[in-house]
Order: sequence, then C-alpha cells, then structure tokens
Amino acid sequence: MTLLGLVLRGFATSAVIATTASLLALLLGVLWGATAAVLPRRAETALMRTVEVLAAAPYTLFMITFVVLARAARPAIDAPFTLLVDNRVILVVTIAAIEWLALARVVNAHAAMLRERGFVQVARMLGVSRVRIFVRHVVPHAARPLLAYAVLALPSALATESFLSFLGFGVEAPAVSLGTLIAAGFRAMSVAPWAFLAPSGMLIAATVALHVAGAWLRDTLRAELGRPV
Repeated sequence: MTLLGLVLRGFATSAVIATTASLLALLLGVLWGATAAVLPRRAETALMRTVEVLAAAPYTLFMITFVVLARAARPAIDAPFTLLVDNRVILVVTIAAIEWLALARVVNAHAAMLRERGFVQVARMLGVSRVRIFVRHVVPHAARPLLAYAVLALPSALATESFLSFLGFGVEAPAVSLGTLIAAGFRAMSVAPWAFLAPSGMLIAATVALHVAGAWLRDTLRAELGRPV
C-alpha cells in the first residue's frame, strides 16, 4: 500500500473513533447537564461540582490507566462480551470520558438560561412537570448550540486518539491510525521524513478544518440567536 493509502486509511480509523467518541460524549453531557438542571438547586450544584472536580483531574494519567486496565481485563472476558474490551471500543470510551465534561457544562448553562424564559415560566404555572418541560422545550432549544460544541469537540477527540496511539495506548496492529503512522514515521525520521510529515500534516489539517468549521457554526448561531452560544 502506498503512503497516501496508509494515511487515508489511518485518517478513516481516527475519524471513526473520534466521531463515535464525540457522539457518546454528547449523549453523556446532555443526560448529565439536563438532569442537573431538572433537579432542585442543591442537587444541581452537587452534580456540577462533580463535573468540575473531574475536569480538574490529570486526564492524561486517567486515560492511560484506563486503557491499561481494560487491556489487562481482556483474558477474563468471555464471548459475547469480548466486544466491550475491543481496542477501538476502549478508545471511544476513554475519549468520551474526558470530552463529556465540557459538554455537560454547556448543556447545564443553556438549560439554566432557558428555564428562566417566559414559555418555561408559563409551563410551570400550568403545572407541567419539570421533566416534560425540559424534554419538550429546553432540550430542543439547546440542540443547535450543542451541535456547534459537538463539532468543536471533534478536533480534540481526533488529537486525543492520535496522542494515545502515538504513545502505544491506542489502535493496535494490524489496524492503523494517524497516531500509529506518526509514531512509525518518527522512528524512521532520519531515512524517510515524509513518512512522518504526511500523517502529521493530515492530522494538523483535519483538526484545524474541524475547529474552523465548529467556530463558524458557533458564531453563526450566536448571530442568529442574538446571545452568546
């Protein structure tokens, strides 16, 4: 296979893992942030303080530890549960466990803002339950800003996957990702620098493009909604 073919194959693997992890992180963030907003203020404060504590943890050490423990548990897992400790599944869960924290704060902030809006106050006066208010009114109104932040989470997830694979805690042979290709190219830097530069350039281009797209979407929504997104 040519170098271009390898880079495209590695990018496809990294992109699938990053996208799946971002979607899982979005789901977890919506569930946590919206649940916190539905609960009484003390419970909401406790849940969001938990997010802040987790966000302050050394996430690199956490990710490496989680991957090592998950790989060590493989021999003890019997079919049909072996898929749960598949290398790519482990990566998705590891990345999502970091990315959902920021999304949970975004969801909770928008929910806190929306619950003070007039239509929510009217629904409360009509006796509509909190859960129904957030499912029918708050979540749909927060969906568009969440889309922007979900896109902005993609470059971070892509870079995290490449970082773990570069260190040897990510995608395993015979599969390849941008991280494994960068690691292999780095070892051959003295004789074949293009083997390092090609996947590195693809990673940089992809992360920059996704960040620009997410920022554009966020700014567009901000202009449409007339308030910070």
